[in-house]
Parts: sequence; structure tokens; C-alpha cells
Amino acid sequence: MSILVLFGSDARGGQDKYSDRDYLVVGSLDELDVIIEDDANINYYSKSQLEYMAKAGSLFLQHVKKEGIIIQDDTGWMNSFLEDLKFIAPLKSELEKCLYCINTILMVPDLTELQGWKADCLYVYLRDFIIKYLAKCDELIFSTKGLSEKFFIEHFNDVALFGLFSDLRVNKYFYRGSTGSPFLNIDYDKFESFFRKNFPYENSNYIGRQESFSDTLNMIAFKDKFHKLRFLEACMIIDEKIIKLFPSLEQIISSPNHYHGSFSKIPFDFIFESFLFHNKQ
Repeated sequence: MSILVLFGSDARGGQDKYSDRDYLVVGSLDELDVIIEDDANINYYSKSQLEYMAKAGSLFLQHVKKEGIIIQDDTGWMNSFLEDLKFIAPLKSELEKCLYCINTILMVPDLTELQGWKADCLYVYLRDFIIKYLAKCDELIFSTKGLSEKFFIEHFNDVALFGLFSDLRVNKYFYRGSTGSPFLNIDYDKFESFFRKNFPYENSNYIGRQESFSDTLNMIAFKDKFHKLRFLEACMIIDEKIIKLFPSLEQIISSPNHYHGSFSKIPFDFIFESFLFHNKQ
């Protein structure tokens, strides 16, 4: 039987017009007793994946445990699983990985066509970093407002970044919702200065914004397939011909958790090389 859990702002309260409606689904949508909204953000996992994530100290699962509302769990498996879930503090290497991914986004030039993509990516990686940073301080916080206040205001006394983080979230909403609304202007230099000042060791290899997207692409050592997928998404935005190299790429990008098993089929290197060949500066 399938399992359905609502989590995030709709579960904790305090949602606004920029909030996603987040669900965790274990099993098939066809086996659920309720119909999920078409615009919902659905995270698909199997029981074995969740068990592996629990052993690895997944903070996503801590989020579900802390704020989730179980809507369907006919056998009681999810309730027992969450009750037994233990907190494992993130490793320093996990934070450094987040920082590197943040740096790769900040390396991308401010291209008009990538305005929404860049804000979306930076928000996602920065939020992940902040969650891990605070978890390492034994503070489990998952709301955008709570994260921003605790991290930027209480830990680093940076009011400007507090506001810019909220602007990133707005642009993420505009980008994912394809609303046609104009994107807010983001001063990415302030993010760069913040990381240089507060995390100098981890960012010792940071080399600054590049003149072209191709230059950025040539310099990145990707950390995982999700990291690669985000940059494939940017390639597809710049050059629509990319989709012809792998027709299902757009579908995978739109729901990466659902199609995670298809990642091994994506010819990442071939697509990147094709993009660089056809988009020489």
C-alpha cells in the first residue's frame, strides 16, 4: 500500500503565495485514497531508499519527522519508521559540498535567460547549506523565515542577506511557476562577499564570476548527478537544441526525485560536450 505525508509550510502553517505544497509519497499515486493537486511538489521514495537515507542521517527525513502530517499509512509503517528515526549531525564534508555547489552557481554570469534558473539553484543549495550548518549546531529548522532569521540575523548579523534570501525564494516561485512575472534583481556580489568573509577556508578555490556560461561549465568538477542535472537544465535554457539529444530530459528535470532511477541513462558528458561545441565563444 502507498504512503502519503504532507510536510513543509502547509503542514506547519504559515504558508504564503510563494510556498510549495510538499508531499512525500512511498509507492504509487494510483494506490492513494486522495487526489494530489497538479501543482504539488511530490517527493517519491521507496521504503528501501528511506531506510538507506535514515542510516545516512538525512535531514530531509528529520524535516518530515518534525513537521510532517501522515495522510495515508494503512500499515503504520511510516509512523513507526519516523518514531525510530535517529538524528545524525551532518559531516563537515557535507557542508563543504554545499559550499562548492553554491560557488559554482555564483560563477555563472548574470545572463537574462538564466535569471530564474540562477536564483532557483542558489536558493536550493543555500537553503540546504543553512539547514546543515544549523543542524551541526543542534538546531533543526526548516521554514524559510526561521532559517533566514537564525542564520543571517542571529549567527552573522547580516540584514542585507536576510532580505536577499527572501528575494531568491520569490524568483524561484516565478521561475518554477512560469508566471511571466518579472524577476527581482539579485545582487549576487553580496552573497560572494558573505562566503569569502565567513567561510574563507572552504572557499579557498573560489575564482569568481566567469565571462560566459561555457567558461563556467569548463571549470566545474560536478559533485553528484543532481548537480550535473541543474547545469544540464541551464544548457537547455540557453540552447533548446539540447533537448533533441535526450528527449526525456525535460521530464526528468521537472521531477528529478521521481525519475532518479533514470539518471544513469543520461549521457551527461556527451550533452555537455555538444553544448560547448555548439556554443563556442
